[in-house]
Amino acid sequence: MKVVRGVENLSESLEYAVVAIGNFDGVHIGHQSVFSQAARLAREKNGTAVAFTFDPHPIKLLDPERSPRFLTKLSAKTAKIEECGIDLLAIEPFTWKLADLTAEAFVETILVDKLKTRIVIVGSGFSFGQGRKGNVQTLETLGKKFGFSVEMINPIQFGGKPVSSTRIRGLVEEGDLENANRLLGRTYCISGIVVKGKQRGNKIGFPTANIETGDLLTPACGVYACTVQVDGEILNGVVNVGNNPTFNRNQLVIEAHIFDFNKQLYGQEIEIGFVRRIRSEKAFPNVDALTSQIQKDIQTAKTILAET
Repeated sequence: MKVVRGVENLSESLEYAVVAIGNFDGVHIGHQSVFSQAARLAREKNGTAVAFTFDPHPIKLLDPERSPRFLTKLSAKTAKIEECGIDLLAIEPFTWKLADLTAEAFVETILVDKLKTRIVIVGSGFSFGQGRKGNVQTLETLGKKFGFSVEMINPIQFGGKPVSSTRIRGLVEEGDLENANRLLGRTYCISGIVVKGKQRGNKIGFPTANIETGDLLTPACGVYACTVQVDGEILNGVVNVGNNPTFNRNQLVIEAHIFDFNKQLYGQEIEIGFVRRIRSEKAFPNVDALTSQIQKDIQTAKTILAET
């Protein structure tokens, strides 16, 4: 998959471009169906399947106080989109200049002039252009004027409700990673650089890798069965998200104990996959009680990971 940042930097003319437009946070099963449709239609015409997205997410510029924490970093989003059969990922920097384009100007300058779009694929709630005044009907009207067709994809339903990034964020925040993972179509992952912690895990016999996650959405406080990707290898473990109340700390930490692993990881980037929540966070009366519970958590995590 080719990646271009800013359509003005697209050097070649695209053959029969089928363009899926969206923010695609999480690249969940609904997004995946959109990309599969784009890839199928493009293959039928020997064309190019294009995913068009924005960075940063428009809400971070237009209404930063309402901006949520997101499910994927741009690098992870890019990797997941590539897995869906997309040929070109166009990442458009979202600026005030872009936000001020009318719906017709957006279509003419980007979709028509730059991408040579033949088919546009969007979700039913798609809006665009200055003040988000454009919608799917607007796009269809402009398609007739400029010579492209529009396919609207209705949301995939799961449990009687539409799959959406917002819904998945809510599940992650609640600690319901089983259902979040079903809607994502994979395990929810957070990547980060391993940093030095308080070394308390080492002292009680359970060394941990602590990571800094930036703006990514953190699951609800608690203990989870997890996978940990280190240098391309997938390892099993248990991860704690919380404030370590037993030690009277109030700073949120994510610390993973990797089973049968004793290498130093400081400064390396690892990826933690949250498989299932084992329990909520709680304070223990002493270190012995904490140690006993960790041993139980490890056995529970091993059972969960063996099943999944």
